[in-house]
Amino acid sequence: MNKYLFFSLLVLLSSCSIKNKIAKLKDTDILVSLDKGPCATKCSEYNVKVYNNGYVIYEGKTNVEKYGLYAKKLSASDLKSLQLAYDKNEFFIFEDFYPNPDPGMPTIVMVYNKEGKTKTITGGLNRPKKVLDLQRMLEAIVYADGFTQIEAYDEKTTQILREDDGESKPATYVLDQEIIIELHPNNFLGQWLQKYQQYGVQLVKKVSEKQPYWIITYNKNLISPDAILSTIQQDPQIKSAEFNKAISNR
Repeated sequence: MNKYLFFSLLVLLSSCSIKNKIAKLKDTDILVSLDKGPCATKCSEYNVKVYNNGYVIYEGKTNVEKYGLYAKKLSASDLKSLQLAYDKNEFFIFEDFYPNPDPGMPTIVMVYNKEGKTKTITGGLNRPKKVLDLQRMLEAIVYADGFTQIEAYDEKTTQILREDDGESKPATYVLDQEIIIELHPNNFLGQWLQKYQQYGVQLVKKVSEKQPYWIITYNKNLISPDAILSTIQQDPQIKSAEFNKAISNR
């Protein structure tokens, strides 16, 4: 038998075997899960479920790298580490609901089942850091290798409409107290802001509902305008950053 045909047959058999196994999984067997909903801009939409037997089911819906239904199995040690992380981060002590400060941003639902008890936390950027860290942990599992595709989905992306400045532009002046930033996909503003607390960085507002830009401010007594802008521009989580501009009153 041709070695390439043999390899393809093994892949097919493996896929069928995994598909048969996950078909028997029940919601009552879920250890942890995460469901990330849509938003007004270009956010990824997906869900991931980790079962007590170690199987991970990922479903990529919109603006993701992997579209469709995928499955893999964690080792016993990795599964135990995940559960210990939820316990160490005290998932059960937090509020059930954190109102999303921006209705245009996605709502994330996280669930943890332990010894017959179920805890669900729903919210957005303002969830506690320990909860955000657990979300990052689940996302790391999603981005890791080892998944087998169970069902393919058509690619679905959200188109972001950029406002046209027009041919004639009014005179502008720079507000170096404010910086307009755009994060790379799959980064969370609330968590990103915490990295720059030493500079007094705070969120001012979102530029518009149709664009993924945010205006932030900082404390000039702690860092100079050029230094903070340069620091942010070099941040790997940042896609773009520039000082804010406003229409001149002259």
